[in-house]
Amino acid sequence: MEVAASVGELAEELTGELLRDDPFRASMLGLGGHGDVPDLSPQARQAWRDQLVGFVVRCGQYDTDTLDTGSALLLESVRDRVARELAGEDSRVDEFSVTPLFLNGPSLMLLTASRTRVHDPDSAAAYLARCRQLPGYLDQCAARIRDAAREGLLPVAPLVSDTIGQITEHLSHPERDPMLEHRPPEGWPGGTAWRDDLERVVRDEIRPAIERYSRTLSELLPQARPGERAGLVHVPGGTAFYACCVRNGTTLPLDPDDLHRLGLAVLAETEERIAELGGEVFGLSSAAEVMARLRHDAAQSTTPGEEAMAQAGTAIARALERCGDMFHTPLPSLCAVEPMPPHLADINTPPFYTPPSRDGVRPGTYHFNSRKPGQAGTWALEATAFHEALPGHHAQFSRLALMPDLPLLLTAFSIVPHSEGWGLYAERLADEFGLYSDGVQRLGMLSYTAWRSVRLVVDSGLHARGWSRQRAREFALAHSPMPEAIVNAEIDRYIAMPGQALGYLVGQREILRLRDEAQTRLGPAYDLRDFHSAVLDHGSLPLSLLRRVVESWVTSTMVGAG
Repeated sequence: MEVAASVGELAEELTGELLRDDPFRASMLGLGGHGDVPDLSPQARQAWRDQLVGFVVRCGQYDTDTLDTGSALLLESVRDRVARELAGEDSRVDEFSVTPLFLNGPSLMLLTASRTRVHDPDSAAAYLARCRQLPGYLDQCAARIRDAAREGLLPVAPLVSDTIGQITEHLSHPERDPMLEHRPPEGWPGGTAWRDDLERVVRDEIRPAIERYSRTLSELLPQARPGERAGLVHVPGGTAFYACCVRNGTTLPLDPDDLHRLGLAVLAETEERIAELGGEVFGLSSAAEVMARLRHDAAQSTTPGEEAMAQAGTAIARALERCGDMFHTPLPSLCAVEPMPPHLADINTPPFYTPPSRDGVRPGTYHFNSRKPGQAGTWALEATAFHEALPGHHAQFSRLALMPDLPLLLTAFSIVPHSEGWGLYAERLADEFGLYSDGVQRLGMLSYTAWRSVRLVVDSGLHARGWSRQRAREFALAHSPMPEAIVNAEIDRYIAMPGQALGYLVGQREILRLRDEAQTRLGPAYDLRDFHSAVLDHGSLPLSLLRRVVESWVTSTMVGAG
């Protein structure tokens, strides 16, 4: 018992350090940190790396043969989290990647501000304290980019230009600044002074710091990498950097060439299914024709974004009615559906989900792009809603929020191949339960599977094979019905976040493989809800540990069934 408790303490200590290292992540999770900002100084980053190495050493001090199953699982989760945090540091991507997405810099800062909840005097004071520190954070972001450039680690020019454009757009509309969306708690005597201070800090300190950051980007733009050299293979040490990104994005030491071939194989198989269903729905004979038709229909759609968002809410409500057939209790509540912040919507950001905050203040939310819905407002409306909300991420993370006995390390930190693998699995699960309203929406599900296959081809093509940005875009357009604007934004996402997009298909295929194996071995004793509990109820796990958990459930079920 004493050893098991020490593993729990180790996990708790690591969780605390992860949240202290990234207070923005703590805020997004509703776990405090509203008054702090990340420290990006070279000294702080080296100290953080030293801490991580210390955790590696401490993990090696346990005699795993003496640990019970739960403690062994938690210890391996600690070890995996530390290894992937180190891989993220060693990839150095955060140091030189510039993107309009919420990866770093002003965009991350603005998203965090929009997701912060000011609900009492303490949270208001913490938010104002953070705002006073944000200029220093932005200056550190700019300094990191300049330091990396001196080592030849340069951002990609088109993404730099887009980021400058996003910042210019933000600064030209002070009336919709998300930093100023917050109002003081009702009836608070200090509310007026607080609001005055907030407006002054944003006007006189934060916005000038954003301008300084933008000037840094403008100065670096002439020497930034062109789109022809967008992948990591074109920067010093890039091959090793990408290996770190693959490890981080899949939780496995996979070979980029194997991932490339897997993507091509699954894509070919999926296009056969698209052609077959497309023949039934449209009378067309090839996957290419079906995809062209879907792209055309999305481009010609006149459905207002607000109406499309309401339709997504209807699909989510329909899925909620079937949750009892998919899951044991606790069942998820209805997911909130809200328009995403304008600074993200305007750059064609696809819909995304944010989990409920741990403090219960903020519900799980499906953020819909009501300004530029794209495919998520037409042929992919239901597949996207099922992926992001129910039975996808909302079922996954709202369930974990109702399991307070699980260590925070396993519930608060999403692992891409598990969480996004589940989201992609949920798109197919919805089809198995007859939740799609028509053949067009089912084509959307298949098209999204094709798109996740394209991601493996394109991500590895860019970063391991030296593909140009244009070649990646052409391949994606040829093998998906995604609108061109979305394709452009997605390709730039893979450039800015190498390896992250690999986890979707890799994770889904592993979940499906585990399900098929469980069905075969258990026969009549198999229950889909039991399988889903095994996959979801132990927290967010690397794939190697997910295999162990499901195998343990199968074995115990077989024993129980005699």
